[in-house]
Amino acid sequence: MRSVDCWAVLCACMTAILLTSCASQSVYMQNLTSDGTMVKPPLFMTDDTKEGDVRVVPKVSVAARQTLVGRAHEHSNVNDSGVFQVDTVMQNGTTQYFERAGVNKNSFQGRNFRWEPPRVTASVDFEYFVTKTFSVVAGANYSSGSSRSFLGAAGGVGFSFESKNLGLRIDLGAHWSSVAYTVDYVVATKLFGESDQRVEFFRESGKSSYLNSYGAFTLNTKFKSSPIQGFLQLGINRQTLVEIERRTSFVGNSVVLQSASFFIVTPGVFFNVAPGTRIVAGIHLADETELLEADPGVLLSPFLQIEIGL
Repeated sequence: MRSVDCWAVLCACMTAILLTSCASQSVYMQNLTSDGTMVKPPLFMTDDTKEGDVRVVPKVSVAARQTLVGRAHEHSNVNDSGVFQVDTVMQNGTTQYFERAGVNKNSFQGRNFRWEPPRVTASVDFEYFVTKTFSVVAGANYSSGSSRSFLGAAGGVGFSFESKNLGLRIDLGAHWSSVAYTVDYVVATKLFGESDQRVEFFRESGKSSYLNSYGAFTLNTKFKSSPIQGFLQLGINRQTLVEIERRTSFVGNSVVLQSASFFIVTPGVFFNVAPGTRIVAGIHLADETELLEADPGVLLSPFLQIEIGL
C-alpha cells in the first residue's frame, strides 16, 4: 500500500512539473483606482550654510482639485468594440472563462487608471550639515483626503554649493509612502498546443506602503541687495501604487505591479524674516511620465514653508 502511495505522489509531481513546463501565463491589469500622497522631494535653500547647522522646515501644500486619469501599461488586448471578450463555459458545475484565439487583437485605447491625490499635505523636514557641503535629511508627512488619511516618511542626503550670488543643491534619497487601491486584473493561462487561453478574473482592494527613490536639483539666488530671492527645483519621483503577488493554478506566482513616475518643476520665492529663518512660497508642477496617456498634463500644488535654523 505504501509503494502505491509513493508512486501516486511521484506521478502527481511529475505531472505538475510537465504541465508547468508546457504552459505560459500572462497577467493583465485591467483597471486601477488609487488614493494616496503624491510625494515631493524635500526643498531647502542654499545660503551661507556651515558645518553643524541644523534646519527644521514645516510645510503645508494644498493640491488643486484635479484627478489624474490615464492609460496604464499591461492592459489586455481587446476586440473591435474595445472590450476584453471571453466565452463563459460551465464544466462540472463550475464556471470557467476562455479567451478564443484571434478575438482580442487590438491594443486597448481607453482609460484604466485613476488617482485622486489628497487635497492637503502637511510635512516637516530636518537637516543636519555634516560638513559645509554635505548634509543628511529626514522628514515625515501627513495627508488628508476625502475619506482617508496617509502617513509617509523620507530620508536622504544633500550636496550644497555656493557662489557669491547663487546657491546650488542636489538631493538624493528614498521615501516611504502609503497608498489605498482597488485593482482589477486577469490571469490568462495557455497550455502547450492549445490556441485558447483560460482566464481568471480578480479584484483586490487594500492599503499598502512602499519604498521608492527621489532626486532633485535646486538653484536659488542670494543677492545681498535684494529682499526677495527666487528659486527653481527640478525633481524626479517614482511611487509604487500596487504590487500584488498571487499563486494561480499550477504555473506559479503572478505579480500585478503598477507605478507612477513624476517630473516635478517647482518655481518660487523666499525672503528672510530673521537670522537663519526664511519663508518660502512656490508651486509644484508635476507631470506624470510613466502612463501611456495622462490627463491633465500637469498637476498643481501650491505650498508655503518656513525654514528655521537652530
